[in-house]
Amino acid sequence: MKDKVYIYYVFAAALLLILGLAILQFRTMKTGESAAATTADVESVSKREARAVRFLKKGEFPSFVSGVMEPGNIRLELSPEGFEKNRLEVRFFANAHDQTLETYDMAMMSTLKYDDRLLKPSYADRMKGHHDSGLMFFDFGKLHDTSSLSTFTITVQGLPSEETRIFRWE
Repeated sequence: MKDKVYIYYVFAAALLLILGLAILQFRTMKTGESAAATTADVESVSKREARAVRFLKKGEFPSFVSGVMEPGNIRLELSPEGFEKNRLEVRFFANAHDQTLETYDMAMMSTLKYDDRLLKPSYADRMKGHHDSGLMFFDFGKLHDTSSLSTFTITVQGLPSEETRIFRWE
């Protein structure tokens, strides 16, 4: 009798596993369709600049994505959150398929350009793991008027496989 109960438990567990995998496959297929719709809005500014995809509108500035989730590449999304005390706060999201993100320092790799001026981040969170997010801050100081800042670029250099990625807000 105990053997029959054990068989029922094994059968129920296998059925739940198959059902869970089917649900996971269905959800993956649905997100693949929405990603295809997002990439239809691809802007390629020039051959030298990274392709950026207009993503979700967050606050004052839209987010942009560069790179894809495939071996040897890193997908990077930048989302400027806005200004506070003459400091631009930019949220970043990084996803790597087959490598860890510890070796990449957003503070060292990033540069903001506006009105022929270049700024390095005053601070950037360190990345870790395969999927991470964080903040970086660009301090404009008291001498720069950030209220008129409508066009700027952030360049990120040193990420595989697109060595130079240029994100442009206009």
